[in-house]
Amino acid sequence: MTVGSLEYVTLSSQMFDYLRREIIVSSEFKDGVYIREGDIAERLGVSRAPVREALKQMEMMGLVVSVPRRGVKVRLFSKEELDELYEMRVILEGVVFRTIVENGLFTSEVRPKFEKMLEELLFICEGEGSRRDKILLFCDRDLAFHKSLAELSGKIWTSRALETLYCQLHLALLGELEEVEVLADLVRLHYHIIEYLSSGDLEKLTSDRRYSYFNRRKTTLEGAGGG
Repeated sequence: MTVGSLEYVTLSSQMFDYLRREIIVSSEFKDGVYIREGDIAERLGVSRAPVREALKQMEMMGLVVSVPRRGVKVRLFSKEELDELYEMRVILEGVVFRTIVENGLFTSEVRPKFEKMLEELLFICEGEGSRRDKILLFCDRDLAFHKSLAELSGKIWTSRALETLYCQLHLALLGELEEVEVLADLVRLHYHIIEYLSSGDLEKLTSDRRYSYFNRRKTTLEGAGGG
């Protein structure tokens, strides 16, 4: 790979990260508005090619929809689709959690790393900052926490599939979230994951996660104007 092609891949990745965040927090792309690659490229001072590649990657991940002769717009998830995403999450995370517990991977040496990640997340949610900044930081740090857990299991393809799911769920649930204070409550629930992985109680971890996804979610995010 040449230096030029490496720079192109890096720029495409940067465009992907930028657009992934923007479609969540910006009102610019709501209500079926099309994302114009030329406008994005001009705004950021780049060529259209890396923006186009980023949008293709986002379409593959189910974050945007391409409409022939019209352009690309943000995907809107129905209630049924959202429930399906959570069903998939239960299954895939079940593989991750079972592997971690059965192989004793969540050791006392590993635990402080995840506790620190949650402390930083909680600080972001409870600290000063605009709604936009808090949601952006939450998306990045929350994704990092869950990706790190998946990677701890050593399940490479499961981890990749989960990353896509996490991005889809962030888009579906956080884009319309009005009361950002609820994010701190979500972070506190993440401590349950650490406790159950430490104790090796896979049964309680599984039931707690399922309850959070299908019961608690309806009274927190949806009740606060999200999803």
